[in-house]
Amino acid sequence: MPFLVFYTALQSPWYASQFWGQADIAESLPGELKTRVANARREINYGIATVVLWIILVFFFGAIAAYFRRNN
Repeated sequence: MPFLVFYTALQSPWYASQFWGQADIAESLPGELKTRVANARREINYGIATVVLWIILVFFFGAIAAYFRRNN
């Protein structure tokens, strides 16, 4: 399995069932590996949320800077 396919299916059970036509690949793993996959998915979600919030913050400050430049 190519790495991109594996990573996408591992990232989320929704990706695995929607795009690859299969069940969550993490369900076939032993107990300790399931725990590691669950922790990795949680960290991936935190990382995505952090990036999205940083992008919103940058656009917010950009909009404020553009507003002050236009009005001064």
